[in-house]
Amino acid sequence: MAGHSFCSEQTRLKIKSKICWGILSVLFLFCIFLDPKGIHGSDLDANDIMSKVWQRYRDAEDEKERMKITLIYQGGKQVEKELFKWTQFSSDGRDKSVIKFTRPVADKGLGVLILREPEKRDIYWLKKPSLRNIRRLPMGDEDEYFGGIDLTFEDLRQSLGERQKDFLYRLTQSNEDVWVIEALPKKGIVTGYTKRMFWVDRQFVLRKVTYYDGEGSLLKAQRNLDIHISDEGRWRANRIEVENLRLGRTTVIKIVERKINSRVSARIFTRGFLLINRPADFYQNW
Repeated sequence: MAGHSFCSEQTRLKIKSKICWGILSVLFLFCIFLDPKGIHGSDLDANDIMSKVWQRYRDAEDEKERMKITLIYQGGKQVEKELFKWTQFSSDGRDKSVIKFTRPVADKGLGVLILREPEKRDIYWLKKPSLRNIRRLPMGDEDEYFGGIDLTFEDLRQSLGERQKDFLYRLTQSNEDVWVIEALPKKGIVTGYTKRMFWVDRQFVLRKVTYYDGEGSLLKAQRNLDIHISDEGRWRANRIEVENLRLGRTTVIKIVERKINSRVSARIFTRGFLLINRPADFYQNW
């Protein structure tokens, strides 16, 4: 009888132990699903966040955009411009982009070809209306504004998705709506900014960027508005506003038309294409 009692007690203890472990397992899984930060309660770090931002943005083979730009000066003066932009994204980082102005007359024919190089300095080929031939942009001129708008050559390159290995990222703020991330250039990286600040929402959409000049003062602020997110998570801004605090003007960029994965011709991403100077209708089907 004593042996039978001992066995029964062992059985009860085993059953009790299994029940306890079962309850703990359920609570463990419940905590994981309740806590979006994961098991350890740690949020994504700044590099992870920026990787997801550009991974979703770059989820395409190519892209064509037609834009209308309004420059708004202090005092109310406005200047209208129009341009086309073609982009080819590459898995090896050798992206290509072409921009050609079609309006106003003074800018017609102005264009730039950007060739990204993963391990070397990116190449810019520039065609000015006043020049017969194209020229390569000299090193150090990447911080110049392009076409009289408040985006520099460097900004145009970074809009393809920046080379993250060139920057140090630090998460400065995190709440249920947004991450705020500081980006500092690493030693030896050529850039016109001492730092930039990114505002990223919880869908990994880049909502705002602020740029700081060589003295560390706030130079300009960019807002990405009218956001469209595809079923795959690819995000695009249909309206971009860049407020230049130093020059006292604002550049408003409105996307009139956008085509993604339309098999953009390789002929566009050549220096020869920059030499073509035609009305806007000519580029409509390229």
